Amino acid sequence: MKVRWCVWVSAFLFALLPAMGKVIAAENTKPKKEVVKPVRNNVPVYTTKQRVLIGVLDKEAEVQVLAKSGDWCQVQYTKDDNHFVGWVLRRDLALPDNKPPEKKEDTEPKTLSVKETSENLRKLVRVGVKYKAARGDSWKPDDRFKFRPRERVSVTMNLRFDDQGMQAKLAVLARFQRDDAIELYVEKKIVQLKQFQRTAHPDFKRVIEWYIAALEAYNEDKISNFLSMIRSAERFWETIDARLE
Repeated sequence: MKVRWCVWVSAFLFALLPAMGKVIAAENTKPKKEVVKPVRNNVPVYTTKQRVLIGVLDKEAEVQVLAKSGDWCQVQYTKDDNHFVGWVLRRDLALPDNKPPEKKEDTEPKTLSVKETSENLRKLVRVGVKYKAARGDSWKPDDRFKFRPRERVSVTMNLRFDDQGMQAKLAVLARFQRDDAIELYVEKKIVQLKQFQRTAHPDFKRVIEWYIAALEAYNEDKISNFLSMIRSAERFWETIDARLE
């Protein structure tokens, strides 16, 4: 009888072993709850639906993540020996899969000071020229019957498209016969001024706009308008520089 009982018990235990193995395996494969900390102090905790504030977490508090849903995490935490369950924004928790925020590069151009703008603009509104003098003799009547020689000097001026050579004011363009090369040079000046306008001090807005309009008038062969707007820009510029003194 005892032998039969032992055999029956042994058979029962052998039959139970696979089931117990499955239970143990299931326990081992259950996902572990994450225990994390907030990334800052005073992290708000809300209810599930109404999102009513039910508490705040300090930076050193430990919370157990129960679930994740979009930008939110359901957490469980203990405070004053009491257990609480609520929802916290995902970004407020130091989760392993939370990427640090990417630093945005400062792409905004730096605004120059009044002095810096004045110095840089002065270079932009100058043109390079090359002077060449030719000497010769001419005759001038000294009196009714006598003549004496007089030295004659003729000066020719050429535009330097690389802005090298002697620096002259922009108004000197009125002395040149406009052609395709000069028009292209003036267009480049307009582009440079528009680009410079992005970083120039706001006080120079009207000055730069006048220079741009003057160069556009030059390429339209409106020389009187060109010279008039150059003078307006220079006068307004003088009032700005006067404030720096």
